[in-house]
Parts: sequence; C-alpha cells; structure tokens
Amino acid sequence: MNSINLPKRDKLIKNKARAEKAATTRKENKYVLLKRNIIKLLEGKGVKEEIDITMVDQLVFNYKLIDRVMNDLLSGDYMTQVRKDENYPLLQVSAQSTIYNNCLKNILALSTKLGITVQERQKLGLSKSVESHDDGF
Repeated sequence: MNSINLPKRDKLIKNKARAEKAATTRKENKYVLLKRNIIKLLEGKGVKEEIDITMVDQLVFNYKLIDRVMNDLLSGDYMTQVRKDENYPLLQVSAQSTIYNNCLKNILALSTKLGITVQERQKLGLSKSVESHDDGF
C-alpha cells in the first residue's frame, strides 16, 4: 500500500516546490519589470546617458525590502519587548519599523536624485505600493 502512495507523495512534493519557485519568480519579475519601467521613464525624459543604474537598483531594492518588512509590521510586530520583567516592561521600536522608515527615506531621496516626480511615481505604481502599506504609521 505504501509503495503505491509514495510516487503520489513525491509528485505532490515536486509540484509544491514548482509552485513555490514560480511564486518567487513572479515576485522577482515584478521588480525586474519595475527596474525596466524606471529606466524607460528616465530615458523618455532625455537623461539616458546620465542614468545611474546603481541608484535605480537601490530604488528597486528598497521597494523590495519594504514589501518584505510590511508583513511583519501588519501583523503588529512594530514594538519589541526588551526587558522580560512583567511589572516593568520596556518596549523598543522593532527592527522592521526602523527598516521601513529608512527604506521610505531612501526611496524619497533616490527618487528626487533621479528626478522622478510624484506623478511619475504614481504612473509607475510606486506610490501605490507604499500607500497600500500605509496602515496608520
């Protein structure tokens, strides 16, 4: 009986691994597409020779990092208890909150340096991704 079920189980495991890989690839493609769109936008503005690919990469990386950190923040993990004493708890801002704030500052600074306006960020869907994460912070 087990010998009949083993191939089915192996097939399910392989299918699950393929699905996880495909989901990861879709997420990665989202950021590759974002990078392409930013470069196209900058080329359309006539600054093709002056495009700093490193800055574009950093902008995309910061968006990627914000997407990852937001799951923790939305689950309420924005404060960390440093002291274990129940009578006198000491709370501190979590690393995720700090990362989020720093990424947001980096995004605004890099966008400004690249000459991407608020309207252009809206066209690219960049401000939507940050605003969609805005949950009262």
